[in-house]
Amino acid sequence: MRLITTTILVLTINVVLAQTDVENLKQDVDNLLQQDKPLEALAIMEGLVNRQDTISGYGRYKTRIGLIYQSLDSIEQARKWYLSVMNDSLITDSVEDFWLGDWEVRGNYKHVSCYQIAVSYYKENDFNKSIEFYKLALDSFPYYHFSGSDINKNRVRICNNIADLYSKQGDLTTAFSYLLPFFGDYIIYSNRARNKAAKIIKEHNLQEEFLSVMKKNYKALIKNETIVLDFGEKNIVLEDLTGLNKSESEIQEKAKYYWSLISMSDMMDEFK
Repeated sequence: MRLITTTILVLTINVVLAQTDVENLKQDVDNLLQQDKPLEALAIMEGLVNRQDTISGYGRYKTRIGLIYQSLDSIEQARKWYLSVMNDSLITDSVEDFWLGDWEVRGNYKHVSCYQIAVSYYKENDFNKSIEFYKLALDSFPYYHFSGSDINKNRVRICNNIADLYSKQGDLTTAFSYLLPFFGDYIIYSNRARNKAAKIIKEHNLQEEFLSVMKKNYKALIKNETIVLDFGEKNIVLEDLTGLNKSESEIQEKAKYYWSLISMSDMMDEFK
């Protein structure tokens, strides 16, 4: 019995000492970052995250390593750490511990990592890879927060980014498909989606055609069984009803819905 008790005591002392050592190292990291010595801080941090049994804030530190590498333009190293966070079963995102900003990472570690990878590919003009990771950040690693409006704000931001990328590739239909869900007045931050849609139309020099279509009634949007902004060579399909056996009146109701969304939005004022 005495041997068992002694063994437990020794283990407890070792854990306490290890935790104390970790706290000292964490303080060293903060001091080095304040002194603008990120490389020295990184050397300590990479050692710290190998001790996930004793370090509190393991996910925070691991994500922060990626952020620091990214700030130093060491993009491949940053991506390596971000991917490690995304694949780490010890790290979970939850509503109980949400992200407060680049230097205050408190939760949403996988979401932040995925989002930052998308940003890095965007800056390299690798639009397909950027879209891939934005979509993952939207669906597979979603943003958590206590506030529904903050969650919606995050979704609008990512959808705007995805729409921008599809627009740059000339795929206006897919671009608009990511914006239209936020057009309704009952959706918070719908102005962001409208502004992005207006920007896309401007970038493709479709302002006059857009006004021409929208100054007519909703029937101008109907082309066979599709609801479409018909600009000739460049079309934006708002909804494809082909093969769904919709009646003429049902198609007209769909067209009226989209016409009301767009014609009564701030987009119209952009081009007047």
